[in-house]
Amino acid sequence: MRAAVYYPPDSIRVEEVPVPKIGDGEILLKVRACGVCGTDVLKVTRALPKKPVVLGHELVGDVVGLGKGVQKFKAGDRLVVAHHVPCGQCHYCRHGNHSMCRHFKETNLDPGGFAEYLRIPAEHVEQTAFKVPAQLSDDEGLFTEPLSCCVRNVRRASLLPGDFAVVVGMGSIGLMMVQLLKLIPTQVLALDLFEERLDLAKRLGADFTLRGDSPDIAAFVADHTEGRRADIVVFTAGGGRVFQNAFTWVRDGGALNLFASLSDKPVEVSLDSLYHHEITVFSSYSPSPEDLAEAHRLLCEKKVQVAPLVTHHVGLDRLRESVDWITAQKAMKVIVNP
Repeated sequence: MRAAVYYPPDSIRVEEVPVPKIGDGEILLKVRACGVCGTDVLKVTRALPKKPVVLGHELVGDVVGLGKGVQKFKAGDRLVVAHHVPCGQCHYCRHGNHSMCRHFKETNLDPGGFAEYLRIPAEHVEQTAFKVPAQLSDDEGLFTEPLSCCVRNVRRASLLPGDFAVVVGMGSIGLMMVQLLKLIPTQVLALDLFEERLDLAKRLGADFTLRGDSPDIAAFVADHTEGRRADIVVFTAGGGRVFQNAFTWVRDGGALNLFASLSDKPVEVSLDSLYHHEITVFSSYSPSPEDLAEAHRLLCEKKVQVAPLVTHHVGLDRLRESVDWITAQKAMKVIVNP
């Protein structure tokens, strides 16, 4: 089979590799589509993997092989499957930190979604695989994993109806975040540097939009919250300077939420501001099986629109090129069809 193999520091080569062999309880999936995630981009641009690897974890495919004992699915089923499974029993899992579970970090699909075929381990079959119904396209179905990350993030934010949220960055993650926040519902101010992305945010439910480099953000937020400022600022993009500016956007007792790796450089913050204003800073990284199930339900019920987020479809041979498009913000969501 063909697979796009990442070689450090920044090369991706399409190669012939063996089709994975499946064992008891496992499934062989023929990949139909796999989304290019911001994490994939980060791994390539920062040369994070230290050895060759097939990336890709936002995927939909057809069941073409069943290991002994698989009863949940049958040949021909179209599935979406996520790449990590928590143990559910360790200290991290008991505290709801499933993505910090050591078992979670060690589990994976084989080899990865940027390949023609994929082995789904038995525990993934049971906990992180879902049948894609006819009303969802491949493009829509593969958003189950990225949307579930957003579901977990919004759940952990503990917002109330009528709260005010600022979302920085109107890429695919930011646009899904806007839609989830509107389901609470909150008021949402969307920030981005590109007018077409702000226009899409408005169409998908954002109450207000501003350019992310506007000098008027703090005043705008204060004017629309009776002077309190925002209950939460969600960063799906930006850098250290934007994070520093956000201290003037968030209310006393509010939260700054990191949903992206904004910088690999140290950022200065005022510890006095954190202390005296009871500002919470929290991040959210990856979902639990329950978050995946909730995201899948939201997509099936069309509560979150994801089709408008897709900008490009490519083959395996253009995966490296698509990383450059995303980095240069010339593409939003790229989907690879092996």
